[in-house]
Amino acid sequence: MQKKEAHKIFIAIIKSAIKNEKIAPSVKEKLTDEFLRALFKLAEFHDLAHVVCYGLKRNGISVPEEYLKRENFAKYRYGINDYESGRIKEIFNEEQIPHIILKGERIRTLYSEPYLRQSCDIDVLVKREDLKRAGEIIEKQFGAEAGEEQQHDFAYLTDSGVSIELHFCFGDKYGSDRLLELTWNNLEVVDGKYGFKMADGLFNAYLIFHAANHFRNGGCGVKTFIDFYMLSSKCNFSAEIGKDILQEIGLYEFAKNIYSLSNVWFNDAESNETLEAMEEFIFAGGTYGTLAQKAQVDNAKSGGNYYKSRIFLPRSEMKLRYKKLEKYPFLLPYYTLKRWFSLLSKKKRKAIKAEMDYKNSVSSERMQKTEQMLKNIGLLLENS
Repeated sequence: MQKKEAHKIFIAIIKSAIKNEKIAPSVKEKLTDEFLRALFKLAEFHDLAHVVCYGLKRNGISVPEEYLKRENFAKYRYGINDYESGRIKEIFNEEQIPHIILKGERIRTLYSEPYLRQSCDIDVLVKREDLKRAGEIIEKQFGAEAGEEQQHDFAYLTDSGVSIELHFCFGDKYGSDRLLELTWNNLEVVDGKYGFKMADGLFNAYLIFHAANHFRNGGCGVKTFIDFYMLSSKCNFSAEIGKDILQEIGLYEFAKNIYSLSNVWFNDAESNETLEAMEEFIFAGGTYGTLAQKAQVDNAKSGGNYYKSRIFLPRSEMKLRYKKLEKYPFLLPYYTLKRWFSLLSKKKRKAIKAEMDYKNSVSSERMQKTEQMLKNIGLLLENS
């Protein structure tokens, strides 16, 4: 069976699961044990094996053991994350730390079964000035071990095996500062006195912003589009919700394409060449993207000057790596040289070689196709 046909069947099963519809007989007859075992790899690639399992079971189709294991794990992961999320809200309220639980917790209430929208971790937004105290509380109350600081968060692993990410910003570009400012200035109380949620327009803009970042890193899984379909069908969300914010951060065109593709997949809307290219990119990248696709995106963003862009990192990225550049920007040449010398280590050389191998494995035709797709969906526009 060709990839495109397998993708259509994959979407059909998910559609059945989230819309409580029957799978068409023409699709059902193709769901042999052999095909389902082959499909499992694709379902895992998009972290949706448990959703496929749910869709198959409700259609009376015998489910291979690997799907059942994934379903049980999804239920467990949802349960333990939900419990720890409740503890975070309770403790942060007691400690008077303003916080927002991001993404999944708010969306999963739209699903017929909350475990269908289980998350890998718990994302919590706190103010930068509360970050140190919040981190100390997570370490003490949850027996958590702190990981490395990332671009916009600190990750913690609790003694129960749950990953908690404390976000203090949304990044340093693509309108992230403005989005953060609007978020803290337009809060809606939802849990206690210090637990908040984003207003609808901001929430939609944040989800679109998050999806755009996944695209820029080489992939954005099918799960994201299920979320947008659920928001559209249950809450009347669209690209028009928070349009002014989306336009301000350069993502309105991208938002329209996101909602359009979710309608193609789950409402049988008519597709077009741009959406088909977008679909191909999504299926090839999986949930977290691939290095090959990230190389394609980086090449497109650099205007074809891929190697130059990797040698001379943007000032914003250098500031993230070397904190002193915030206060002493004139030290940029020094830290550029320092970075170059750090690349001489055996570990770094190996990573660079792997990146170059991925870059060189992609044809110029594929590069051009990805660049055109990014332009068409609004991700190579100015300020996007």
